[in-house]
Amino acid sequence: MNNTIFTNALRFIGLLFLQVFVLKNITYASASVLTAFIRPFVLAALEPRGGYGVNHSPTKFRFGFNFFFSYSCILMFAHLLVYFSMEIFTPVYLGEIFLRTVFSFLVSMIFVIIYQFLLNPRD
Repeated sequence: MNNTIFTNALRFIGLLFLQVFVLKNITYASASVLTAFIRPFVLAALEPRGGYGVNHSPTKFRFGFNFFFSYSCILMFAHLLVYFSMEIFTPVYLGEIFLRTVFSFLVSMIFVIIYQFLLNPRD
């Protein structure tokens, strides 16, 4: 557990540095930290019967398309929802946040699936 906390802290510090000195906003860093935080829970919820290999990445090649699609959909939707919520959050824009999330999710998932099928990464 300490390794996960250390890794997430390092990611946050790196993203915070990037945001402060390059991009000038914190929306991407907050969404990325949330994605890194929920990733172990998503992996635990979707864990196959045989478990995971120690050094295996959750790719289509290793665990099949259904697993990869579920895994990437959950993380992508959570990431985009937090990103757009941090960008323009106010109760007045809840509809716009939801629409941006849904449309960005659809386009992003198309690119993720194309990447998985064209390059077929193993790890």
